[in-house]
Amino acid sequence: MDWILNKNMDLLFTNTYTVEYWLTVDNTNYNYVFEVSAGNSLEALKKAMKIAPEGARKFKIIKYGS
Repeated sequence: MDWILNKNMDLLFTNTYTVEYWLTVDNTNYNYVFEVSAGNSLEALKKAMKIAPEGARKFKIIKYGS
């Protein structure tokens, strides 16, 4: 029963995560940083992977919260 409550609590409270990813363009590596609103860190990474352009890699949460 607790896992149901915890899962639903994530839906009630949206957090801001700062996510970093790397992208290689013309043999040069660039890192990009942006913010994602999500209920938990796994959801934040999934959203970041959808938003980032094709070929982006090495996703990492670098900051939690505002």
